[in-house]
Amino acid sequence: MNNKLLNLSYILVFIGISILFIINKVSTINNSSISSINIKDLDKTVKISGSISSIRNLNSISILTVHDKTGSISITIFKPNIQLNKDNFIEIEGKVSKYQNKPQIIANSIKVI
Repeated sequence: MNNKLLNLSYILVFIGISILFIINKVSTINNSSISSINIKDLDKTVKISGSISSIRNLNSISILTVHDKTGSISITIFKPNIQLNKDNFIEIEGKVSKYQNKPQIIANSIKVI
């Protein structure tokens, strides 16, 4: 009886991991150009790549201006845990929000490329 339960648990773990792997592959977010992001995209998760034009560091928030060949956008990072410098080329994934009636991105993840 214990052997059957152990074998069943191994099978269920394998199935669960396989399902998580498939969900991860299906839910990949494609890169967007900055100019394609607008107010209609509020609360949508997007991914962009671009160069840092400016950095403002406040207590536990950093506000970046990032540009690509199509435009620029403001990025807000809460509790940044990465060293960023002007002209770094970065990839950001985050949610679109609105500030002063313009789209901005609240970063979920950021990496220097």
